Amino acid sequence: MNLFTDLREKCALLYLKNKSISREKCMLYLKDRSILTIILAFTIGIALFEFGAIILINRFNLNESEAYSLCEKTLNEQHYDTVVKCLKGFVKKFPKSEKVVDVMYSLAISHQNQKNFSSESKVWQQIIQHNNPVDPEKVQEAYYNLGICQENLDNIDFALKSYEVASKGPNEPIANKALFSVGRLSEQQNLDSKAALVYHLIMTKFPKEESAQEAANKLGELNLKHLPSENQTTYKVKRGDNLISIAKRFKTTVPLITEANGLDNTSIKIGMDLKVPQMRFGLDIGIEDKLAYLLCEGYIVKQYLIATGASDTPTPTGNFSIINKSKNPTWYSPDGPIPPNNPRNQLGTHWMAISNEETQKRGLGIHGTNKPETIGQNVSDGCIRLRNEDIEELFALISIGDAVRLMEHLDSRPWYSWVDEVKNEDNEATSD
Repeated sequence: MNLFTDLREKCALLYLKNKSISREKCMLYLKDRSILTIILAFTIGIALFEFGAIILINRFNLNESEAYSLCEKTLNEQHYDTVVKCLKGFVKKFPKSEKVVDVMYSLAISHQNQKNFSSESKVWQQIIQHNNPVDPEKVQEAYYNLGICQENLDNIDFALKSYEVASKGPNEPIANKALFSVGRLSEQQNLDSKAALVYHLIMTKFPKEESAQEAANKLGELNLKHLPSENQTTYKVKRGDNLISIAKRFKTTVPLITEANGLDNTSIKIGMDLKVPQMRFGLDIGIEDKLAYLLCEGYIVKQYLIATGASDTPTPTGNFSIINKSKNPTWYSPDGPIPPNNPRNQLGTHWMAISNEETQKRGLGIHGTNKPETIGQNVSDGCIRLRNEDIEELFALISIGDAVRLMEHLDSRPWYSWVDEVKNEDNEATSD
């Protein structure tokens, strides 16, 4: 294929792309030199359009206002290849313009839309250098966007540092998002202590924001990851022992023991050294808050969203304890027993019965659900309802005899943490 034929086919394909003409019809056009002239003219027009903006700005002496209007027009048309050329031309010709930062910002976003993250990163850094310390909010925003850009480039350390700078800026919404990104990346890097501190800081600084709830969930997951190793003893297995008897002796659960020792099953051998977690959990449940706190030694370990009793079957308040636990429970409905795994079974995958002297005959409990969309509502017959994955987690942690307090609103309590800085901060807040 000679150079002319190659050019002709490329022109045709470009024409095809822009005019939505079928490939077969377009190839037939190649045989007609008059049509070829039109195609070449069209191709040249596209090329001139691509370069026209920068030529106009740099060669034909557009003033600043005209050049800025041209940039806005190309940006609105979202032809990002042209936009980039136009914006670069403006920055080059009017480097001291009051609008140059806005233009650079648009340039960075244009690179972002092209997924040209390397070029985008350079522009954010130029914005930082241009504004620092004139406009701290623009610098903060640029650092935050630089963090996102560096994440896309898999430069996690660079991204983390950028987010850290952005988290200390004056714009609170950006600081909030940047701080959460610091926690998230720290967790990804297995810097759990740092992540825990950051999540705790978000809950303290932005208690009413959605990120505070997300941070609380993240902190709860980290607490459950580290809590067993921070609170365990070693037990040497004796003749006649099994995991159930050992769990009862230490007032813990079989799942906690198997997880602490990396056991695939419940088989143990005489003389084996077992790590036995020694945490005694409890539950505080806020009926109006629609939250349950998992507690250990008075500290919040994790929180869970719940559903509570409907207006005609309200959830009672008072002090209770866990009296039995069962997997795949049968629901004894007003219409008769509903077996496990039946779509009509409202108890979900797990059941933990709670009782005190006043409710022994009522059948009150904490259970899963076949309707996760009802979590957060007043819909049950008085029981506490959780998502199945949440009741499964609690089932593995809570022992028979553990305390459960049902109250209208939850008491203020400090969060558990294995990180000393958080413990000290919570103790100071409590003493105040």
